[in-house]
Amino acid sequence: VFASVPADREASGCTPDLDDPSARSYMALIADAFEKPLLADLDRNGRVSLAEAHAYARIHDDTVDLPIASSDAWLSRALGDGAPDVAKVSIDTLVRDARPAEKAVIEGLRPKDANAARARAELESLDARIEELERQASKLSDERERARRTLVDAVLTEWPELANPYHAIARKLLAQDAREVVTFMKKQAALATMADLDEKLVGRDTEVLDLEKRAVRLERWFQALQNVANEKAVRRAKNTSNVAALDALL
Repeated sequence: VFASVPADREASGCTPDLDDPSARSYMALIADAFEKPLLADLDRNGRVSLAEAHAYARIHDDTVDLPIASSDAWLSRALGDGAPDVAKVSIDTLVRDARPAEKAVIEGLRPKDANAARARAELESLDARIEELERQASKLSDERERARRTLVDAVLTEWPELANPYHAIARKLLAQDAREVVTFMKKQAALATMADLDEKLVGRDTEVLDLEKRAVRLERWFQALQNVANEKAVRRAKNTSNVAALDALL
């Protein structure tokens, strides 16, 4: 199985139109890979495998998704806490020993400072900033909800009938463009407060998305390094049943 995210993450979503030029999500890129053998045929054997299409998608997906394969999950579970620490392994050695698909991901997502320890520190810094922005957004959302309730209370104080949308007066007030109600609401300070908070929330959301996109590319790079290191560890252990299970998945 190849998936856009592991089980503990929420997918970013997708478009039903694979011909949409802006459709750069995981599923669209899987389809795209089969139409671009010159780019996606990573082992140069004349055909694009599912593993190669999966690797191509991991490199070019611009969303916050973290694509994963069954073999990735199996390696992680098979090794558990005994999995190697990629920050302590030579990246050049991992690249040399990697299968073509994983090698392409490592090279395609390699950060400018291709040092695993420093890249991990950068990822931790990005995650900390994202958490802080999300805390700020949560507080802003609470403020916005208080302003919204203040506005609703003001409207219902002026027209209690609006609590029942089927009331004759409510239906009359809300008919067409509800001009009288809209004019009243525009005079309320709470509405301006909501607009200001909405603008701040959009700013926080935009910054979080940008940081998440930067972070996920580092995550995918680490994931590829870990896959190679894990595969080496399983084969080095020479447990024949484990090696056979891994080869079957691959």
